[in-house]
Amino acid sequence: MTYLFKFAPSFIAVASILSIGCSATDVASDNEGASVEDGVAETSSALQSIDSKFTSIKPQGCTKLEEGPAYVKFDCGGLAGYRIITEDADLRANVQVATATKEMDLNVWSGKIGNGGFTSLGDTVDWRGVVNGTTFTPFAITFRVTSQNVQYLVVSKISKTQSCQFKVFNASKHPDANTLARQTADAARTAACPTSIPDPE
Repeated sequence: MTYLFKFAPSFIAVASILSIGCSATDVASDNEGASVEDGVAETSSALQSIDSKFTSIKPQGCTKLEEGPAYVKFDCGGLAGYRIITEDADLRANVQVATATKEMDLNVWSGKIGNGGFTSLGDTVDWRGVVNGTTFTPFAITFRVTSQNVQYLVVSKISKTQSCQFKVFNASKHPDANTLARQTADAARTAACPTSIPDPE
């Protein structure tokens, strides 16, 4: 199991996210009493699960879209019709979630992470989604932001029409921040976006 973060004796080290082992959680609905005609739908529902997939946002593997004085923007690709757009301006990082028709700004550089200080992104995005056969439909992403040697896990709800920061966790304050972030990502599936950018917890 490789985590979104890990601690060194005197500081929080930059961590590589390769995988986060977790058993899939069934999301099949209760079909007790379903008729024979409902059998096909019941079987399809029972085969669905929630799982994670991972993509890299290392700049070396991304496509540079824009560059200017103290600014750079990359398209890092993604999954299921979504792309992760990263930005860096004056050593402050940002993430957008893009589809074929729009870019949705997560406003990571709003100043709430690290109190407006310098920030950098981790290397990997954890996509949470519904697996149905060979189809993966993501509903949330989690990525790491580091500021002043403190790591934050940013859990964001995504859809083709709206994406937002859902919750942000200061990893140093939570013994198992990875599990907490994953549970929060799963909860975001059926929750609404918050009305404002969340403060780190």
